[in-house]
Amino acid sequence: MLGKHCLFDAMWDAIKSMKQEGMLSLATFASVFGSYVMADKVKDVLEAFRVMEQYGCVADVVALTSLFSAICRDGKTADARDFLNTVRSRIRPDADMYAILLEVWEKEQHTVNARETFDDIVFQTGWDPNNFSAYDSFLNVLLNGSGGLKEAMKFSVILKGKKCYPGIRFFKAALKECVMIGDVKAGKLLWDYMSVQNSCKPDVELYYSIIYLYTFGQDADRARITFDEMVFKGVFRDCESYNILFQFLIKIRNFREAQQIFTEMVKNEFVPMHAVVEAGNVLVGGLRDLNRVPEAVKYADDMFDRGIKLASVTLARDLALFRFWYYTCYLFDFCDAPAPQRARACLLVHN
Repeated sequence: MLGKHCLFDAMWDAIKSMKQEGMLSLATFASVFGSYVMADKVKDVLEAFRVMEQYGCVADVVALTSLFSAICRDGKTADARDFLNTVRSRIRPDADMYAILLEVWEKEQHTVNARETFDDIVFQTGWDPNNFSAYDSFLNVLLNGSGGLKEAMKFSVILKGKKCYPGIRFFKAALKECVMIGDVKAGKLLWDYMSVQNSCKPDVELYYSIIYLYTFGQDADRARITFDEMVFKGVFRDCESYNILFQFLIKIRNFREAQQIFTEMVKNEFVPMHAVVEAGNVLVGGLRDLNRVPEAVKYADDMFDRGIKLASVTLARDLALFRFWYYTCYLFDFCDAPAPQRARACLLVHN
């Protein structure tokens, strides 16, 4: 409390008393570091670290990481890095410290500094699969830098070769970038890269991105396989996931699978009704345009039964379809035509 109110002389008096009582700990000095940073007294923070051993607290890598966290959190990253250069001969930095630095470089988008820090990580700690948060920040810096996706992909390949992986933040950002620029090849590589990392569990956002890329690349089989995989991976399909695949199947005139997707959308109570209405109208319209009248009538009829509203344009055209279906059944004596369709057709013909 004393430090937070900038009563630093009183704070040190309290620390001396705590030393005599044997009550000092690293947490005490972590509070001191934070108080000085809040008061914009970075030099005093560093001095507090230098003298903490005089108070019986070890100035080791854990303490240095605490110092780093306090300084970097306040945006004084350059000061933290310079101080690291002065103490690295007696305190070897650990992965956590470098991860803190890279996280700040990511926020500040300092690509050059991020590269230097990444080189230090490799030199000081080697390739460590557990250091995924640092790799995540580094790749995100590259992704948002001048080299963009190409540069990030180059380093991701290097990391993969060392059996090191970034976190899920990078995969989300990189796949989103692939979607924006239509880079199907890079998207597939990222998906395969992510699939071998047990700690990265794809969510609905990631599935949406890769399904979109498969549809963009006209790969209907992979799009459908990946869509089906969501259930087995415990990922609930949302409206966007259904819609992107459904629209693609309509576009390539694969109405058989589009009908299956529409049926699933109707059954899935988590899909908003407006999405079901839109999909149903698109499906009926698509079948109608291909002169697949019986199927169009079947789905229009099913929509009526389920209380799904047909759009005015679709409804106007479907009245003609029902009349055509009725007269076809009548003229050719299709007695096996479904009774509900015949009944509804009769009503529509006489209206």
